[in-house]
Amino acid sequence: MSERLRKPIAAAMMFVALSLLAGCPYESALPLSPPSEAAVDMDLIGTWTTTDKDDDPGTLTILPFSDHEVLIVIEEKGGTKREMLRGFTTQIDKERFLNIQGIEEPYGKRKWMYLNYSVTRDALTYRVVCDSFMKDRITSGTSSKEIYQVIRENLSSKDLYDKEETTLRRTDKK
Repeated sequence: MSERLRKPIAAAMMFVALSLLAGCPYESALPLSPPSEAAVDMDLIGTWTTTDKDDDPGTLTILPFSDHEVLIVIEEKGGTKREMLRGFTTQIDKERFLNIQGIEEPYGKRKWMYLNYSVTRDALTYRVVCDSFMKDRITSGTSSKEIYQVIRENLSSKDLYDKEETTLRRTDKK
């Protein structure tokens, strides 16, 4: 992923900057499942902002894009910079994972990242699947099915995820 896209994602999606420097998030040429198999998780739809005062201010707006995918619009405070991502949900056992991909890079250079998330009425909490865990278990040429299986087998491992869990607050009324 280009540095031009990584920085706005880190700021606006409120990824912990230290986790990015430590090698997280895991990036793959493949999503966890085909987007065509996904249904839009309506719990995600809305406008969200960080709860951590140390994170850069901004908003994250998630909109339905198709029957299967969402559009994620990340806007820094003041509206001076905007980034867009596509995303869709993959269910692994009882856990929901958001496959996200920047859409501003040429199609062949785009990478997927995975966020394990949960939504309550007013909060979106997520953890980033971490590169340091996945790189020892995944080889190049691996299929989506193999990546899915590695994550499934390690759902309860704290090492699968970045050290930090991030919570965003809903700013629109649902």
